[in-house]
Order: sequence, then structure tokens, then C-alpha cells
Amino acid sequence: MRLINEELISTPEVEELWNKIIQDNLLHDLGQEYLWISLWWKYFKDCIVQKKILLFIHDSEEASSIWPLMNRKKNFFHGLHVVGQIDGMITDYAIPICSSDNVFITELKKVLAGLKNNKIRWSYLKLNLPDWAGYYEEVQKKQINSAASHDFLFITKVFDHYASIYLKNSFEKYLETLGKRTRADIRKYLQIFENNNFQFKIVEGEGLTKVNDSLITKNKQNWTIFKNEQDDNTVFMQELVRSHKRITNGNIIMPALYYNNEIVASVFGYISSNRCFLHTAGVERTKILNLSPGITLYALLIKELITRKIQVLDLSPGIEDYKIRLNAKVETIYQVIIFPNNLQKFRYTSGHYLKRIINIFAK
Repeated sequence: MRLINEELISTPEVEELWNKIIQDNLLHDLGQEYLWISLWWKYFKDCIVQKKILLFIHDSEEASSIWPLMNRKKNFFHGLHVVGQIDGMITDYAIPICSSDNVFITELKKVLAGLKNNKIRWSYLKLNLPDWAGYYEEVQKKQINSAASHDFLFITKVFDHYASIYLKNSFEKYLETLGKRTRADIRKYLQIFENNNFQFKIVEGEGLTKVNDSLITKNKQNWTIFKNEQDDNTVFMQELVRSHKRITNGNIIMPALYYNNEIVASVFGYISSNRCFLHTAGVERTKILNLSPGITLYALLIKELITRKIQVLDLSPGIEDYKIRLNAKVETIYQVIIFPNNLQKFRYTSGHYLKRIINIFAK
């Protein structure tokens, strides 16, 4: 397991190696792409004080993995986090990459050994692992407490939930899985869509920039991700879209709904393998001709994804009502926290419980 120095991370050699490893990992989100990680580090590394990147890469005939970690010093702790897992900025799944199945535990042990061999000071390593990656399933099978070196200690828990729609082989069969009211609403919206001046496109390639500008504008009207034209989130998103050609292992898409040639709803997405991930959206919150732009956008996207034989639509963390209405299954993001010794585990857990007690009395 190689530790690559920070000054070498932005070199073409590392990008080439990164892309070589990720090619073997068919299922991944944008948060594992070299472009996303390098831009995240460019725009957000100063958001949290005293942060340093640690890139561990293992590449061999047997297995390969990439572990982009950052060392965050806060409250007397040196916490190690995957780049993007705190202050996530745009994407929702920033996780390590393991190029083949059932090697996560083995590769994790190599990272822990690399931390020890390089005499890196750390209080804990925190990993948030979504169900779809398959890593936590391996953790359960291998019983991480005994599978890893006894020099390290572990806490595992549920961290968050996300929602996924498992698509049928036809749109009509998908509609049959919905509740009566939702099914009737979607049929009505699609009829309005057909009878009026609406259009739907899945925008890719050079057309992304225009849709992205609209998405940012509409998102600012309803949410707080994009504060102004110069804030880091806005500039990051714009450069990510402009640089889409550097993504070699997946595909950025922006499904968009138009009315009178104006975009009224769009969402930032990413396709790899047989899964479509959706992240940030920009949607008109009022109905147009009694049509809901958001639900209509998702319904038309689902219809197109079924045609493309995509099997899963991942609606990202959060179990909002509209996701459940669209027959999304609630799935889990697990958290694994690893400590180098008993002292660091005690400091972390005692501080956590102390905060909870203070919050209780504060109320």
C-alpha cells in the first residue's frame, strides 16, 4: 500500500493510475472519480482548519484499491475521513474504491498498516459505507473486530439512510407498484405533458453547462447549497461540468424538463454500471398547467432508464416523502469508526456521551 505525497496527487501519473484502478470497479458514484476528488480538494480543503490529504493506493495483480483520506485536526482529535465525507459538497457517496469483490477488509488492513508504518498521528478513521457498495456486507461476514489486527478497535453503527428505486422491465409494470393516488397523478401529469408544450431530455456532453446554470439558479430559490455566483459550491459545480470529458469510467447526465423551451426542472446525475445516481436538483416548486415539474421529471426519467435497461435509480441520502411515493426502498449507510488503541476510543466515546448530556441539559 503506497502513500502518495500531497504534491504528487495532482499529477497525470496519479490520474492515469486512478483511472486504471476504477475501470475494474464497474459500480461507483461520481465521488470516486479522480476528477471529483481533485476538484473537491482544490475548492474545499481550506473549509476545515489543519486538513491534510493522505492518498493510499494499492495496485497489484491480486487486488487494487484507492483510499483518499484527509487528516482533520479538531477538538484535540486527529480524525481521518474519506475526502468528501464531511462537508460533502454536491455528491453524497464519497467512499474508498476496491476494484474487486471481497477485498475490502484485506485492503483496509493494508491502509491501517500504512498509517502505522508511516508514523502518522491519528485518533480515529471514520468510514461511511452505503449498502450498494457491498463493503459493509463484507464487514459483517468477516466480523471486522476479529478479522483486522488486534492493535485496532472498532465501532459500527447506522449512520444514515438513502432511497433506491428498483426498476421493472416496463414502465407500466413500474406504475403498478405505486399507490393508487400517485399512479393516477403520474398518468395525469404525463397526459398534460403530451398535450402541451413540454419537452424532456437527458442532457449529456456539451449541453450540460446550460442545464447546470439553470439548476444552480433554481436551486438557490429553494435551497441553500448555492449561495451566490462566486461561492465554492457554485464554482466547483461549474468546473466539474466543464471538465466532464475527463471522466472516463461513468457518465454525468442532467435530465431536464422544459416548458415553452424553458427549463422548469432538472437534476444532476451520474450513471455507472446499471445504476443511476441522482444528487442536486433545481425544480420549480409551483405547478404548471396542474402538472408537478418534479414528479413529472422523475417519472419521465424512470421511463427512459427502463428503456436503457438501467436497473436501479438511486435518489441519494434522505427519505423524503416523494421518494417513498415513487416506490423507493429505504437502504442504509453504515458507519465504521476505527481507533488505533483503547485510549483514543475512550476519549472519543466519552466526549460523544458528554456532548449528549450537555445537549440534554441545554434543552
